[in-house]
This record gives sequence, C-alpha cells and structure tokens, in this order.
Amino acid sequence: MWCGIRAERAAGAGVREPSLALADDGGGGSGRARRRHGEHLVVIEGAARGADHAAHLWCQRHGLPEDRHRCHPVDWRTERRARPRCWRLAGPERNSRMLLQDRPRLIVCFHDQFDPASGGASDMALRGLIRQVPVWLVSGEDPAVGRWLSLELFRRQRASRTRGELDTFPSLGRPPEGAGLGTHPAEAFSSSQRGRR
Repeated sequence: MWCGIRAERAAGAGVREPSLALADDGGGGSGRARRRHGEHLVVIEGAARGADHAAHLWCQRHGLPEDRHRCHPVDWRTERRARPRCWRLAGPERNSRMLLQDRPRLIVCFHDQFDPASGGASDMALRGLIRQVPVWLVSGEDPAVGRWLSLELFRRQRASRTRGELDTFPSLGRPPEGAGLGTHPAEAFSSSQRGRR
C-alpha cells in the first residue's frame, strides 16, 4: 500500500494496517504531516486493503473533503470480465494514474516485507522514483523509522519497462468499455468493494 503526500499531496503503499502511521496522536506520519502541511495536505490512496484502507478511514475520521482525499479504486471483478487476459494491468495502470494525475510530492510506502522485484507497493515506489518523487519505506510500527528508497534497488530491466509505460501512459487512451477503472470520489466508493480481487 502507498499513500501519497503532496504538501498539497501525500501517497502511501503496503500490506499491513499502519494504524500508528496514520494516527493523529503526535507520533504518527499523517498526524505529523497534517501539522506540517495543514490545509495543504492531500492524501492519495489506491482503495486497497491495509494502509490504503487505514488512510481512507483516517481521512473520513478527520473530515478531509473530496479535493484533499483522492481515492482510486479498481473494480477487479469488472476488470476480469472486461479484459480476461490482462486484468492484472489495472493495478499498475491505477498507480500510473495516481502518480501522473495527482502528482504526489512524497510517497510513503508501508510494507514489512518489501520486495523490489514484485508487488503493488514495489510498483508504486518504482513509478514514483522514476518520476523523481521521494519514497519513504516504513517497515515497522513507527513511521519515523524507515529508509529512503532509490532506483538502484530495482532491476534495470524492470525500471526501463516501467519508465516506458509511464512515458506512453497518456497515449493509452481510455480503459476498455466496462472496465472498472477511474478516479472516484472517496465518498462514492463502497467499503464492500475495497480490496476485492
């Protein structure tokens, strides 16, 4: 899961629920980010399980309006029906859309078993690094304890392929008819769809 913060935006990625990272208790990442950026904080999340869901709940609890909470769900069932051979591309396409449309200034990746070779958090981190967005990896309970990721962590071939995808993303056009992609207001996204695969 990833969350994007952009001082005017934030983005986040990982698998576990980072409740401490999103708590507004003085020790958490979003609390600290909220104090630092105030009304300019925008949270961008992919409407998945784990940290995305925690970020979604944090935004609801703190009353972030739609323009400061960007939620990008993928309807996986619709994707499987619309393009049975390549439905898994919906995740990386969503990540590209979040990155290129919302332009986070920081990506916070929450993952206790981060693998630069695979996974959604890895994909988002790589896409962000390619676009020169700093990526902070949190692998424990304290979001202040982590490490900055760099492109050197990823295989050259994967980075090159992903760079090509990002460079041609606007020319991909619209998703196939009936595909479950698109930016949806956070309020319109039902929690029953969150993370369903």
